[in-house]
Amino acid sequence: KAYESSNWELLTTSFFNLANQNYELNLKKYHSILFSKKIPNDTPDLAYVRLQYQGIHHVQQHQYAKARLCFERQLQNISARWAPERDSLASYMSIATTYELENDHPHAIEYLSMALQMTYDKELSDLSAVICRQLSEQHRLMGNHEQANSYHQRYMELMEQTHASQLSHIGE
Repeated sequence: KAYESSNWELLTTSFFNLANQNYELNLKKYHSILFSKKIPNDTPDLAYVRLQYQGIHHVQQHQYAKARLCFERQLQNISARWAPERDSLASYMSIATTYELENDHPHAIEYLSMALQMTYDKELSDLSAVICRQLSEQHRLMGNHEQANSYHQRYMELMEQTHASQLSHIGE
């Protein structure tokens, strides 16, 4: 619908939301839309979502180094008007995923740690728990059980805070 109505910013935002961390997305139906010559090049986040598309394509082809290059290039192509830090966070998470898929746990931890720090710095606490869970898993896979338990504990605390907050909002 965004394409049909030439609402390009909605189109890029919609694709970002649809494809964010969705590495099994059926890309075929989106190629002609995302790479249409009708879309003005100055559309916010157009380059970013095109790189997201290409990165997902490479992940699906098990070409993780190529995917990682796309996700790294995203960091220089963020032009969202609202919450650009969410774009950066998504790129860090995607880079971490490429390392996870290669069983390169130290590099996955490095990028997950950067993502977690960003959630604290930019007050994106809604995403902190998920990252802590992933950090716990990566440390567990490396045999770092103390770190794994620490991140799992933090994950549980953050989830409890989230649920308590949601319950208080329901009460209001």
